Formats: sequence, structure tokens, C-alpha cells
Amino acid sequence: YTNPGTYTPTTGMKNIKVTVVGGGGGTPGAQDGQSGSQSSGGGGGGGTAMEELAAADIGSTEPVTVGAGGDGGANQQNGFNPGNPGGTSSFGSFLSATGGTVGTTGASQSNPASGGGSGSGGNVNFSGQPANGPDGKNGGDSFMGSGGFQETNLSRRGNPGSGIGGGGAGSARTADTNPIGGNSGAGTAGIVIVEEFL
Repeated sequence: YTNPGTYTPTTGMKNIKVTVVGGGGGTPGAQDGQSGSQSSGGGGGGGTAMEELAAADIGSTEPVTVGAGGDGGANQQNGFNPGNPGGTSSFGSFLSATGGTVGTTGASQSNPASGGGSGSGGNVNFSGQPANGPDGKNGGDSFMGSGGFQETNLSRRGNPGSGIGGGGAGSARTADTNPIGGNSGAGTAGIVIVEEFL
């Protein structure tokens, strides 16, 4: 499932394996027109949970929620465009995985890293990675996706995450009357995978 929906068991299903991954965290835009270099940190990777369930545990249907990736923020004058965190993915009331948190903002090249999402309710649960790389500008990885990276050229653009649940990368701006820099990257959406055994 790459979009929210409803799971209906196939006739004869004996058990299922469910994997849920939360969305990757988005990133704020860097701030223009201020003294000193302005920057934003990368978003965290989405969490993951896995569980095996018997047919007797499953209802006639189960709701499926798929977490969206967090938006990347555009740069703007005298303020940060905040971006947003990744969304939570879940399968019924059995298991869920939260999205990565949104990247941090600050008026320097060093920001604390955002946090990764976490899985819960599964037989196996994973946390997504926090932002990483130089000063926490690159997005965090998930179990099924990779965080974006901040470009090192003049644009200092933050690339989006890749795969499933990867966090976006932060961006930076130079401080002058014609600041140079690009927008921050978005996180990628989560997923819910249901494998049936007949």
C-alpha cells in the first residue's frame, strides 16, 4: 500500500507478515538576508515495524494508513519556511511506525540533528536514523530508504530523500545582498506491505 486503504484477507489466508514504514521528515528552508550564513538541518528517517499475524487475529477488514513524506521548505527572506515531519503508517491497531521529525533551523552552520521515527507493536521494531553528515545537514535513512544530501556547490540545495521513508536534506544560504542558495529537500512517503501465506 502506497496510499491509505483497507486490507481484506484473501479466502484461505492462514497468516500474514506486515511491514510498516513511516514517512521521512521534511526540512525547513534556510533564511535569507541575515548576517552570517543561514542553514537548516536534515529530516529524520521514518521508523519501521514488522509483525506476523494469524488469520484468527485478523478481522474481516483492517484499515491501512500510509504516512506522507514531510515537505521541504522554500528559502525566504527574514524567516524560515518550517517544512513538516513525516507521517505515521499503521496496520489496524496492530502495529505502527512514526515518521521522521522535521529538520532544525538556526542562524549558523551547526544545528542539532533531527530525530528518526520509531516502530511499535511489531515483533521487530526499528528506529529511523536522525539527520547526519556535516553538521547534520543530510537526511536520515530508514529501513527501506536513504536520506537526501546537501549539495556542496554554490546552491547548497537540499536534495529529497529516496526510496521509502528517507529524510530530506537541509539547505544553506550565504549572507549578502544577493544570497546564493537553494531550497530544502522533502522526505519520501512511507509504505505498508502485507504478505499473505495461503
